[in-house]
This record gives sequence, structure tokens and C-alpha cells, in this order.
Amino acid sequence: MERDWRRRAVRRIVVVGAGLAGLTAARELLRSGGCAVTVIEAQPRPGGLAITVDRQGCRMDLGPHRWHTEMPEAHAVFESLPAGLRIEAVRRSRMLLGGRLLRYPPSLMELARRMPWRALGMAAGLLAARGAHPATSGAAPSDCAAALRSLYGRPIYDLLFGPYMGKVWKTPPEQLDAEIVRLRILPHRNRLARVARPRSNRRLQYLRGGIEALPRRLAADVERAGGRIICGAQAVALEGEAGAVRAVVCQTASEGAKRFEADAVLSTAPITNLAQMLAPLGMAPQAVESARSLEFLRLILVNLMIARDRAMPDSWIYFPEASIRINRAHEPKNFDPSMGPPGRSILAAEITCRGADAHWRAGDADLIATATRDFQTAGLIRAGDVADGFVVRLETAYPLYQIGFRSRLATVLEAVGRFGNVVTFGRQGLFNHNNMDHSIVMGLRAAQAAASRTPATAMRAFDAEFQRFRIVD
Repeated sequence: MERDWRRRAVRRIVVVGAGLAGLTAARELLRSGGCAVTVIEAQPRPGGLAITVDRQGCRMDLGPHRWHTEMPEAHAVFESLPAGLRIEAVRRSRMLLGGRLLRYPPSLMELARRMPWRALGMAAGLLAARGAHPATSGAAPSDCAAALRSLYGRPIYDLLFGPYMGKVWKTPPEQLDAEIVRLRILPHRNRLARVARPRSNRRLQYLRGGIEALPRRLAADVERAGGRIICGAQAVALEGEAGAVRAVVCQTASEGAKRFEADAVLSTAPITNLAQMLAPLGMAPQAVESARSLEFLRLILVNLMIARDRAMPDSWIYFPEASIRINRAHEPKNFDPSMGPPGRSILAAEITCRGADAHWRAGDADLIATATRDFQTAGLIRAGDVADGFVVRLETAYPLYQIGFRSRLATVLEAVGRFGNVVTFGRQGLFNHNNMDHSIVMGLRAAQAAASRTPATAMRAFDAEFQRFRIVD
């Protein structure tokens, strides 16, 4: 039976998920030819986490989605967009610490000037960390707290990095894998420069009208090449046998259950969901259990519609202290002035959640009131500035890298790989911290793998490349 689909003149490919990774894979497959591609997407329109929301003429992305890449293949996709869409803006970041807005990344000179009683300890800790040599300091730290202390010293960790990591990940940093530091913190040779010297203002790249212009273009390319994109279709089951999937079953609001036959399945669904769908087809019980132990952080975006042209000059602001509930905020009009009409703007706040915690259970009105108080405390808005507000909730926003996650993930991926015509990829599909450019490259690699005789095996060959990805905020 397997030989049949490999010999088929036109292979039927089903892509689960119409985010950047899924759409890129579909477009690349159609360009290569010999494939009939169907993309199924649970949400009402393509885009995944890269959609842009419009409320009363004000627009916002699902978080600050500026474009940055050092990968030529991803940059070529961005450059293929019309020149009039590609714009630049000044990049400026700050953080609220000790009641003051300071530059971010932090300048040791500024910290010392604003907090002179801490200066000597911070400088001594940083210099001690700088002088520690890997050959004399023992094994590399396995947890996030130890890794950060080894980079910046205890005083800066206690003031800034420790509280912020615990706040964002809703987990004690001692329980987080040091992989987070490798992904998100500059390498050893740059650690002093990052804290001791402020970076000059840089420019960021963006798309006029919102980042959704990128998936919109990819989706148009897919449909122009003959591919189908079916939205409002939630993948709920897979059909087949041990070693291969033959169909994807979706639930739709308008037509009920729909079945799509497949010679290969490219899935960007959360790896936890994919494992549950593969379990009835013979996925190893140990792998299914390992998948259940993997956890995604949830994200709440609280968006205040303010009756002012701008609330702040920053691209984004970080809030490391526990007294402020929100983690980070950005103002879309600082990426593109056309994201709101004159005299009105959105101030977007992020709150991460671990499971259905108190913030996740809170009503929208309570969340809007919380964000309003926090922004007033930060001095960004005044009483009466908020004209309205709305909330967006994302259930699988960030993979949570707890200690030991890597071995559990390897167990799951190995079991998925035993289904020879299934490829899992993308942020949720590989449980991988991704920027947009990473998702695009993953989509390109998934298409390459799907074109081979053994897609699952071919995709695993790219694992080392994906693990070298670094997050750029």
C-alpha cells in the first residue's frame, strides 16, 4: 500500500495549520509541482499567530511582530512583498524598574546612576561572572537560574533577570531548562557588553498595515498555484495504520465532519495534539504520555484603546517587577503610524498564564482594569485616557522548557517519526521557540522533506539546524 502513494502521479498533501510555517510549506510544494495541496486551518482566516486584529479602525498584531532575520531564504520571502509594504521604524526598548523607566537592555552605568546603592554589588558580580572560565567553573548549568547567574552575577540576576523569568514563565527559574538562556541571551563573549553598554537606537523592519500582510501574501500564492485553504476546520482525528496516515478528519461549524485523504501529512498542530491523534494508530503509549507532560504557556493580550495619538515612544516596554501584573507592552502605532487614526491608539499588554490560572479565569473587564492600573502606575496613561478595551487569548503561545523537557520531546518526536508520511514542524509542532523567519525556514524544510520518499526521516535531518535557531526580541 505504501508503494502506491509513492508512485502516484499527483501526491495528495494535507497541511494542518495555515500559519507562516504551514503556508510556506504549501507554497513551496506547489512550486515544485506534482502535488495537490490542501491546507486546513482551525481559525476563520489564514495567518496563525501572525494575524492582525482590527477594532474600530485601530489595528494590532498578536504581540510585537517586527521582522528580523539573518537567513537568506527567509529574507527572500520578506523581500518578495511589494516595496510599498516594507517599512522601517525606530526601535526603542525600555523597562520599568524601581519606579523608573530605564533603557533595555540595561546599561550598568544607568543602573548605577539610578540605583547607586546597588552599583558596587552589581559591578562586582558582573566582573566575577565575566572572569569565570568554563574550564574551571565545572559543568555547564542545567537550569535557567544558574545559567543566568553565571552570565551576569547574583546581584543583577536578583534585581532583573530572576524576577522577570519567573514572572514570564510562571515557573521558578530553578525549574526551567538552561536552554531558554541559550536561545534568548547573547553568547558568553557578549554578556558584559550587553549589560555594561547601552545599544544605540536601531531600526526595525515591519509591514505597513500589520504583519498579516505576510501570511496574506503566502496564502494568495498558495491559492494562485492551485492549492486549497479551508478555514474553520479543526483537525480532530487521523485515519490510517501503524506506520502511515491515510486521511485527516476535521470538524467544521458549517458542514460537520470532513475527511481529507492524504499521501503525506504536514502538521503544525501542537505536538501534544498530534500525539493524541496518532495514539489510536499505534503510537507508543510511553510517547503519548511524554507528550502529555509537555506544556504550553497561555497568553492574554489586553488591548486598551486610548483617546490619544500615542501613549509612549517605545517599540515595547518590559515590566520585570511583581507589583506590575503585565509582562510587556507595545504600541502598534510606533511600528507603523497607519495602525490607528489620528488621536487614537492601542496600548497592548501581555500576560502569560500557566494553565487556567487566576489571570486566565479572570473576566475581560477585570483584565482591562488591571492593565489600566498598571499603565497608570508606569506613568504611560492618565485617568480618562482609556476609551475602550478588548482581550485576545491564546492557549498555546510558548513552549514551556521545564528541566527534562528535551528527553521527553525526543521520545515524542521519535514516535511521530515512525509514521513515515507524517512531518511535524513549526513552533507548536516541534515545541520550539520560533521567530517568524524560523517558521518560514521550517516550512521550506518541511516541503523538502515531503518531496522525498521518506518524509519523516528526511525532516529529522534538519533537527540540528532548528536547534541552532536563536530568538531575537
